[in-house]
Amino acid sequence: MRIFTMALVLILGTLTARAEPDARRLVDDPDADTRFGTITLVEAYTPVGKGFYRSFLSVDGHLLRGLYPHALPRHVYDWGAKGDVVLINEWSGGASCCNAWFLLHLTDDGFVLSERFAEHGRDPSEFWVQADSLGFRMERDYPASVDHWRVRYDGQAPTIEVIYETEDGFLPAGPGEEVTRWVGSLAWGILQNPSERLRYYAIMDRDQLYELRTSLIGIEVYRTELRDGFLVGNGCWPHRCGERTGFLAIEVATGAPFAAILWCNELELFKGGLPAPAPLLEMISEERERRAKRPAYGPAKRCVGKP
Repeated sequence: MRIFTMALVLILGTLTARAEPDARRLVDDPDADTRFGTITLVEAYTPVGKGFYRSFLSVDGHLLRGLYPHALPRHVYDWGAKGDVVLINEWSGGASCCNAWFLLHLTDDGFVLSERFAEHGRDPSEFWVQADSLGFRMERDYPASVDHWRVRYDGQAPTIEVIYETEDGFLPAGPGEEVTRWVGSLAWGILQNPSERLRYYAIMDRDQLYELRTSLIGIEVYRTELRDGFLVGNGCWPHRCGERTGFLAIEVATGAPFAAILWCNELELFKGGLPAPAPLLEMISEERERRAKRPAYGPAKRCVGKP
């Protein structure tokens, strides 16, 4: 278990009002009303290069300058006499497409914006509020060994408790319906299941499975399918699809797992001493043909294979 504590940064502001705790509500647009002011998007001049206008979050006209322009309120907590707390999602933009998060604490005396925390976190849920603290759950795709985060805020700083994956109490997945249940799923999602991870530990170690999982994340449009008695699926390393692609296959009749990672043009197969199944090799060949038709760009130009 790891706990990370973030210091708070004070930002000037003046706001109003108060009531008893009323827990939580989701925010679906850039504007969020609190008991101490309204959060809105405003256009502000940025003196970068020749200078230009960008959208910034503001509280009753006071700009939150510590945020990237791609920032939106996502959740409002009514914390009674302690004020309101707003969860803000920041997206850095560009190829990295990284999410980060802030907590904005508003009271009669003004507002305080936390430092950036929970980078790469996504999909906050299970919001809760108590007299001395509030918090939520956040999903985390990277590293693959992390199941989720629990974020807690005590009025001073957010802390993160890391909840790691475990296969304790599970058995390896079997054949038949335990394979076909995944038809139409995203390939990376299959290995979120503890029983499926145990299936794959029969042909690869934990580090190799980690590499496979991070090679399956990025292609959201491809779904698993049945081909000649095998469940097959693929994906890619996010924003490096021309550089690293992952594949998996499971035989329906036996439950035997197979996998591959295509590092540029270098293929790494995991087959547990069995012949690689034709449907898996067929999918790999299709990916190679796709790459050949695409113009080389970005990281693919520097493709050097497995590090």
